[in-house]
Amino acid sequence: MTLGTLLSNGLPLTDALEIATETMNNRILEDGCHRARKEVMGGTSLAESLSRIDEMPRLLPRMVRVGEEAGTLSGMLEDVANYYDQEVDYALGRIASVIEPILICGMGAVVLVVVVAVYLPIFSIGQMMGGH
Repeated sequence: MTLGTLLSNGLPLTDALEIATETMNNRILEDGCHRARKEVMGGTSLAESLSRIDEMPRLLPRMVRVGEEAGTLSGMLEDVANYYDQEVDYALGRIASVIEPILICGMGAVVLVVVVAVYLPIFSIGQMMGGH
């Protein structure tokens, strides 16, 4: 998203790549983008240089290639960023739907342990009092 925004505001590709790379929180992708920037400075297309980064999603270089050929790279990058944002939201939703029942069962087990820990001594005292 950052790269697309920078390009749409008129920054040269190599400068935009440098700035966008610095905003990443993933060291492996940062290193790959640094290599891609060097390749772009050497005359390689952005799509080709991104395709050489193994950790990069396979869809990204393909979409970048289409954007480069159509002359709408910044718009295509923003579309790809929106697509991956939706994918992340969808994946998080699936994870939440799996984790939620597990958490409910875990909380039920904790409540059961607390209830037993509270009532067991009360029942023990009741038995001792009733036995005398």
